[in-house]
Amino acid sequence: MTHIILRSIFGFIGLVAMLLTSCDTTDDPVAYVEQTYLFWTSASDHAILRASLDVTTGDAVFIDTLYAANDGVFSPAAIVVDKAAAVLYWTDYGTGDIVRAPALRKGSMEVLYTIPADMPGPVGLTLDEVQQRLYWTQPWNDLILGAPASGGGTVDTVLSASSGVDGGWGIALQTEAGSLYWVEYLDVELNRTWLDGTGVVQTLYAGGSGFLRPFSVAVDGDALYIVDNPIPGTALPDRILRGDAGGAAPLTTLYDVGVDNAYALAVDTRQGMLYWVNQQEEGSIWRGRVQGGTTPAKVIDRVRLGQGLAVATLRIKSTEL
Repeated sequence: MTHIILRSIFGFIGLVAMLLTSCDTTDDPVAYVEQTYLFWTSASDHAILRASLDVTTGDAVFIDTLYAANDGVFSPAAIVVDKAAAVLYWTDYGTGDIVRAPALRKGSMEVLYTIPADMPGPVGLTLDEVQQRLYWTQPWNDLILGAPASGGGTVDTVLSASSGVDGGWGIALQTEAGSLYWVEYLDVELNRTWLDGTGVVQTLYAGGSGFLRPFSVAVDGDALYIVDNPIPGTALPDRILRGDAGGAAPLTTLYDVGVDNAYALAVDTRQGMLYWVNQQEEGSIWRGRVQGGTTPAKVIDRVRLGQGLAVATLRIKSTEL
């Protein structure tokens, strides 16, 4: 595994010491730490990558290529993390696969589901960690599907074109409320449904609400965040927007600086930080406070055709850093 050292080794040792949280004195005397990671997908590099983040500054400490073409990665799109299990899930729209693999690079990739060749996708992906279910979008045939995260289960159609789905892309869960959110880049909408089987769909924000071509959505408590990626030449720049999870408040622009052909965003709830991935100029990952009002900062360069992004704090053995 290739490591790119971005900070001094002494600073990293200090980070480990600062993050020391517990020690199992029964079976394993090795100390455990909590480490925050960014995970992203690169369609051009056919890879799943990971960056360790400094707990104080949010800067990248190491960048690892976890899985690559020789492991079977082809055209990865969205990525999510099961934090408790330290497991990654991602969609590969080139192979039509939903894939699972360890987040700490201790195992092989496992294909959970494969979409039939006549059904393009999948793209967007989200995980219900409590119910252990995956939900994903297939924009080109207007489907939102769900299946057990363990693999081998029945793939259910949650919503389809008959429910009004038109170009659904990014997707997110509000687990406590049992609600599912998604954005439609064709219909230019942000919608919500409930996972109670009723099939009720509520449009929270439409094009006139302030976005032109949304591709990603994230929900954190009562707030939601949208990546708006308008077609070049339109009146509005690419932006990160904030709204209300119930649609009660108008959308506001958090960031338009540092947003350049962005396709995915993720929320670090512990640090109150937003991260998003751009595709222009070989790509980059930026961050900014969830409340806005500050100048965003670039975290990582050379993210080639980044499509998916996730942030997670995982509990690991200090010997595995």
